[in-house]
Amino acid sequence: MAKSIGFIGNCQIATMSGLYRRLLDENSRIDVFYIPSYKEADEAQQRQIASADIIVQQMLDFEQKIGALKTDAKTILFPHVSGAFLWPYAGSAHPKNGAFPFFDQNGPYSAEMGDSFLNRMIMDQVAPEEAVTRYMDTDVATVKRVERLKEIVLDKQRARDRACGYDFADWIEANFQTRPLFRSPSHLEIPLTMHLAGRLFEKLEMDPSVVAQAAANPPGGLFPISATPIHPGVIDKFGIRYIPNSHRYRFFDEGNFTFEEYAGRYMRFEWNPKLAEGLHWFRSGDKDKALGALEVAVVSSPRSAIGRFVLSDLLAKQNRLAEAIQRAREAVELEPDNKHFQQRLDHFQHRRGQAPETTPKPEPVAGVTLDFGRAGNAKNYMTEGWSNPEVNYTWTNGSRARLQIKGFRAVDNFTLKFTAAPFAPPVRPYQRITILVNDIELGKVAIEESVEIALTIPPGSIPAPVDPLILTFELPDAARPVDFDSSNSDSRLLGLAFRRLSFSPNA
Repeated sequence: MAKSIGFIGNCQIATMSGLYRRLLDENSRIDVFYIPSYKEADEAQQRQIASADIIVQQMLDFEQKIGALKTDAKTILFPHVSGAFLWPYAGSAHPKNGAFPFFDQNGPYSAEMGDSFLNRMIMDQVAPEEAVTRYMDTDVATVKRVERLKEIVLDKQRARDRACGYDFADWIEANFQTRPLFRSPSHLEIPLTMHLAGRLFEKLEMDPSVVAQAAANPPGGLFPISATPIHPGVIDKFGIRYIPNSHRYRFFDEGNFTFEEYAGRYMRFEWNPKLAEGLHWFRSGDKDKALGALEVAVVSSPRSAIGRFVLSDLLAKQNRLAEAIQRAREAVELEPDNKHFQQRLDHFQHRRGQAPETTPKPEPVAGVTLDFGRAGNAKNYMTEGWSNPEVNYTWTNGSRARLQIKGFRAVDNFTLKFTAAPFAPPVRPYQRITILVNDIELGKVAIEESVEIALTIPPGSIPAPVDPLILTFELPDAARPVDFDSSNSDSRLLGLAFRRLSFSPNA
């Protein structure tokens, strides 16, 4: 018999509902539905609630319009999670915000993306440039007492956590400086979403390994694309290390902007209705209307990669290949790591009889150094068995991790060095490692603490030349933190936390 599970709450619970549905086994025979709690339930929704076997109900600090639920289902309470202390002026929409045709139903500058400091400047009719200068010069952290605000927000979080049987506030406090947890005050980033999901889905009897796999490769389409910028003064006060000074934040489909640029656009109530219209018509299947709107829209949105990508497709369908190639090239320049954009550009050039544009092949190198921090270059070499980078290191995830390094003249007579720390719980305080280059074993080591390992690759041990070089770490002792500590929900299969790695020729 099929089981019915209902998720009731705001956008956070909607994300949990969508993620749970995506991770279910296709043969599970579980019906999943979501009902927003900020609206009154209609008759059909009331019937769904009444017939559900399990209800996941979000706990907030204020009454929801849906009211008391009429159901005999098992109810699992789940707390609303907030990062409001990172945005001390949030919670108030732009004075001109509202519903606009073709755009997000909450408008371009909703309360989630609003700013009361700038709203006051708007009401006082301060010139946009002057308002931005005042904002950037304001010691926001002191004026708004953000340390105290953090205490208040997390104390409220702990109260909700206790009522629902969780401890998310402590995890947020321990991680918010080093990992992106919130995209806006109530919209979550992937690491926090997957942490919450791991705890909730365990109560719904989902295999933890399924959540762990999703955490390593999160499904798309579940998270809001826009992020509310954080004032540089708040970043400095809290010592948030993953946000550089030049960081850009996504604004819907219009591109990425710095905090200062966002503030200026906010003051001018700047957004691109024509871009929203063009993408709406494209998604609705009306290609002619989409083409007309996007040809105008991309001029006003020079950072919209998706606008250019879609426009290139529409131009190509009109056999306007030269223009399609130009727009596709612009999309690649804006987002060079987007493989879909590059593939589309190559396809159009092939149709036109040109050789596809490719990244120039690097000259052979005699050595290479990899930095595994979030701002480092190691992610360009990872092929399998890696977690997302932390601030200064990256964990392996699985019993094998591999790197692919191109451009070597040879690996004969080289030294491999790497600095790493093991996942070493007290019951098994070490990690054994087998190191291979192109499936040829170099050696085995066991480490109990953070160390630098150096291995010489003597002449004749590896056939040369080798390009690419495949470096493999076999990790038979990789383990899940959750298996050793029930309070730790991390279900990744951890082995080593790498900081640096280098190949260098011997003298």
